[in-house]
Amino acid sequence: MAILKDGVNGGFTGKVGSVIGYQLNGKWVIKGLPKLSKKNKKGTGKQNACRSKFSLMQYFLATVLDFIRVGFNLESKSRGMSAHNVAKSYNMLNAFDTEGKIDFSKIRLSHGTLLKPENPTSQSFNEGILFTWDKQLHAGYERKTDQVMLMALMLRVI
Repeated sequence: MAILKDGVNGGFTGKVGSVIGYQLNGKWVIKGLPKLSKKNKKGTGKQNACRSKFSLMQYFLATVLDFIRVGFNLESKSRGMSAHNVAKSYNMLNAFDTEGKIDFSKIRLSHGTLLKPENPTSQSFNEGILFTWDKQLHAGYERKTDQVMLMALMLRVI
């Protein structure tokens, strides 16, 4: 059963036959239910490799979701997508090595038009981590309200 919004010309929420309707980012969306087959469940070698990469990226991005929601906020609004989906789209295309493993040096957790830091470095101490970078005084972007987002991840190699 579905519920019509704004009459027959509006969107609907719920299920009608094999079609599901809902609202996403202010837009009415409908999609058909998947048709499962033995072939699609098993998958080819390329499909399984893609599924594996997708699962790896999904798991990684879930651990930094709050950071991504801020870092990809403007880009997600301009594209009408969630911040998580924009981050996953970029990183699926750009952050894997030839063996299908995540290359963390290529991961992007934010997106925008601001300049990247010049000469960024980090040092680990018993007390914590020190992040440094060179000021970009020539850029003309500096404001008193400027803020920075930093993330440090501890990865456990299995």
